[in-house]
Amino acid sequence: MARPYINRATAVLVEGIRKAVLQENQEKTVWKAYDAFDETCKTPPKIVEYIKAKCLRRKNRTEISKLQLEILMFAMMARSSSTYGTIPGVVAHLALVGAHKNAAILNENAMNETGDRSRRPHPILLYDSIKVLSDALDLHPLTPASYHIARNIFLGRKRGDKELSEPTTPHVRDHLEENKIFIPSGNEKDIEDGIYYSRIVDSDMIDLHSIILQAESRLSDGFAVDDERNLYCRDWIALRLLELAMREASSVDEHETGRLSYIGTWGLLLEALDEYIPSDQLERALAWVKAHNDEQMGQSVGWQGAAEEGHAEDARLEAVELLKSLF
Repeated sequence: MARPYINRATAVLVEGIRKAVLQENQEKTVWKAYDAFDETCKTPPKIVEYIKAKCLRRKNRTEISKLQLEILMFAMMARSSSTYGTIPGVVAHLALVGAHKNAAILNENAMNETGDRSRRPHPILLYDSIKVLSDALDLHPLTPASYHIARNIFLGRKRGDKELSEPTTPHVRDHLEENKIFIPSGNEKDIEDGIYYSRIVDSDMIDLHSIILQAESRLSDGFAVDDERNLYCRDWIALRLLELAMREASSVDEHETGRLSYIGTWGLLLEALDEYIPSDQLERALAWVKAHNDEQMGQSVGWQGAAEEGHAEDARLEAVELLKSLF
C-alpha cells in the first residue's frame, strides 16, 4: 500500500511538479530528485509525530515534562521564525529580478497572513501563545529576545569564544555589547533565559536560521558570477520558490482527516493542557493556531479555504510556473 502524503496540499504540490517537470523529461537525475522530494512529502515532521504521540495517550491526557515543553516552545519558535524569514527573502529576490507582481502576492502572505494591517501579525500571536503556556505552567519564559540570545551564544561557541561554553549573564552581556549584536527589546531577564535555553536545546534548532541566511548570502550579480550565486539564475529562483511552496503546503492542517501540521499539533498540545491554562487565557493561547485555520478570513480575500491553504496555493502556483520554464 502506497504511503499517503502529509496532506492534500503537499499531494497537489507533488502532482503539479510532476506535470511541470517529468512528462517529457527522461533525465535520471531529474527523476531521482523528484522521487526524493516525493518521499519527503510523505514523511510527517518529527515534531508533529512527537506531539501527537504525547497528547493522544490515555484518553488525551498529555504525558510530557516541563523540560520537554520548553524544548517544544523553542522548536516552535525556530520553525515558524525560519519560515517567516524565508518568505521576505524570496520576495526580495523576486523583486530584485523584476518579478514584482509575483513578489507582491507572496509579500501579502508575509505581512500578517491576510494583508489586513488591522489584524495582529501571526508571529506575535505565536509569542503570545508561548507566554500563556509558560506563565500557566511556570516554565522558563521564551521571547524573541531570549531566543536570539540563545542563538548568539551558540554562534559564539562555534567561533571559539570559550567564555560562552559555560556562559554567565556578565559574559553574555559583554559578548552582545562588544560585538554590537542587535537583540529585539532584550533585557537582563532575557539574557538569563537565553542562557538557560542555550543549555537545553541542540544546534539543529539553531541552524534553521543559519540556513536562511546562507540562502540570502549566495546572491550576486554582474560579470563572472557563478550560476549558483547569480541573482538571475532561474534554477536558483525555482529552488527557493519550491522550498517556500513545501513549507507552506506542509503547514496546512486537515482537521477532518487528522493530518495536522506543526501548527495544528501545537493547538492539540494546548487543548490537552487546557486544565492548566486559565480559562480567560485559553483563547489567547489558541489565537495563532486559529488564525492559520480561519476559513472565513481566507475566503473573504478570495481563497477557497483557510488562510494557510491560500498561502500554500499561492506558493505552489509560483513555484510550478517557474519550474515549467526550466524544462
